Amino acid sequence: MDPETFHHWLDSFANAWELREPRAVAPLLAEDVIFHETPFSEPILGRDAMIVYLEKVYRTQNEPSFDYEILTETPDIGIAQWWLSFLRVPERVHIKRDGIALVALDSRGLCKTFHQWWHEQEVVDEP
Repeated sequence: MDPETFHHWLDSFANAWELREPRAVAPLLAEDVIFHETPFSEPILGRDAMIVYLEKVYRTQNEPSFDYEILTETPDIGIAQWWLSFLRVPERVHIKRDGIALVALDSRGLCKTFHQWWHEQEVVDEP
């Protein structure tokens, strides 16, 4: 994986997340993608399952902002630190997440595996 390919993939993923459009993520994923939301959750298997997952997630988020920094890449994987902030609905809780993603892309630049580790901070709006 070269830096330009990884950067382009992350930009596209971030843009789709900010648009809250699961179908915009589909062209970034291999059909048999394996997505690990957290180290302890069951993996999401396949592009179609990933779209269903994102449809649910995006309904709970307003005003998302996604940014990242590439930490390293090898021929096989890229590692990035990412930051996501959003307003969780309907509770109106501001969420900030800080995470690390390990991403493997295939020869076409499609994600075949995605592992992430993250932590979040919640700030409840005062009435």
